[in-house]
Amino acid sequence: MKKSKLYWKNIKKNLSRQFCPNVSLHRFIGEANFRYNNKNILEIGFGHGADLLECKKRGGKVYGLDINTNFVKSLKKKIFNVKNIDCSKEKIPFKKKFDLIYHRDTICYFSDKEILFLQKNIFEKLKINGIHVFQYIEDDYQKLDKAKLKLNNFNINISKNFRKKKFAEKLNPIRFLKFKNLLKLNQKIGFFLVGKKILIESYGLKENKLRLNRYLMFKKNEFSNV
Repeated sequence: MKKSKLYWKNIKKNLSRQFCPNVSLHRFIGEANFRYNNKNILEIGFGHGADLLECKKRGGKVYGLDINTNFVKSLKKKIFNVKNIDCSKEKIPFKKKFDLIYHRDTICYFSDKEILFLQKNIFEKLKINGIHVFQYIEDDYQKLDKAKLKLNNFNINISKNFRKKKFAEKLNPIRFLKFKNLLKLNQKIGFFLVGKKILIESYGLKENKLRLNRYLMFKKNEFSNV
């Protein structure tokens, strides 16, 4: 997965653009009745930092890690506790434990071995009763040539009009992951599954491409393996 990580490690574009926080992520966290105020919150792979800034806006004590030095330098102007490391092989450097640790898309660039390393490290750094939320990509779909989709018809019918086909740009080599594999891995570490959420996102003005994302929420409680 070296090429995958290098894509984000070396990217320099759009550092000056304004990015919005991910509504689906924060809504999902809110459904667990998590209160940001005065909580220690860590984002792994924060990118442009919109979600971490949203956590700070809501009163959280925020920390961030990213493989890209440009992202770290840019966000450090607004958030002090951000560091540049590769979390697929380096341990979380902050000494404190966290109430919430989350990442989005990050593990789609990791090998199975790297995912295991990261998730074990997250488990170690999470407080008892802390929550861990992450999002990953399960599948991409592209419209079949014969399919006739109309702008005023919202019944896209995936099984009839689409086929599974990756559409990420070639320089951004993501991998698809499966729920049952990630569930088994995280339960083996000691996490308890408390929630999941599917998000189907369309791309293009005529919804010619679809991406199936899933959010998972785990908890570390007093009965977890420590």
